Amino acid sequence: MADFPFHAVLFDCDGVLVDSEPITNRVLNEMLGELGWHMSVEETMRIFVGKVVRDEATLIEARTGFAVTTDWLMQFRARRNAALDLELSAIPGAPQTVRALLRTLDGRIAVASGADRIKVELQLAKAGILDTFEGRIFSGHETPRNKPYPDVYLAAAAGLGVDSKNARSLKTPSPAQRPAWLRERPSSVIARRNSAIAAPRRCMARAWSTCFATWPSCPRCSPVGAARCRELPNVL
Repeated sequence: MADFPFHAVLFDCDGVLVDSEPITNRVLNEMLGELGWHMSVEETMRIFVGKVVRDEATLIEARTGFAVTTDWLMQFRARRNAALDLELSAIPGAPQTVRALLRTLDGRIAVASGADRIKVELQLAKAGILDTFEGRIFSGHETPRNKPYPDVYLAAAAGLGVDSKNARSLKTPSPAQRPAWLRERPSSVIARRNSAIAAPRRCMARAWSTCFATWPSCPRCSPVGAARCRELPNVL
């Protein structure tokens, strides 16, 4: 990765570093079913992936008649965390890639997640990479606005000393029109030297380690080639 073209990398966590979304949404599906809202796990993911459950309280109440309470949310988090602790696995190749980038970028990597800190730290520990992000974990629960607003990415970039003014954003179509690995993702940050790139979900055609190792020349993800990538429409 000697020619890696970015000054820093900002990682989302769910679906990028760990395969958590099916587990989390299965637990949510079970709890919504207990309230009378029955649907498949796939439908639950379509509705809730990329969103904070508490922000969907109005929708849940409309479908179940149950007013979401703090106690219910605490039960959801407890059941979710127990399932994650038992079942969670890392995205194949992600831990190796994170450690390689940690060395290549002299520690300029961070996690910028919309999830609560307890969940993020649990997941990173399960993936064996919590130590690689020490002091560089940013949660949207701790910024003025959570995703899809960019606040958590901006906070992470600032924490790494990256000037967001030098960054370019990836603007994507509506969720229904996005490629599968980019759906429900906020605008990310991509730029040249002295800026950061927000690592997307896995490229459908590549493993993590292969993707990062070849990024400088990859026609999908390089600063020049990204504009031609069929997986990244409307790149600015």
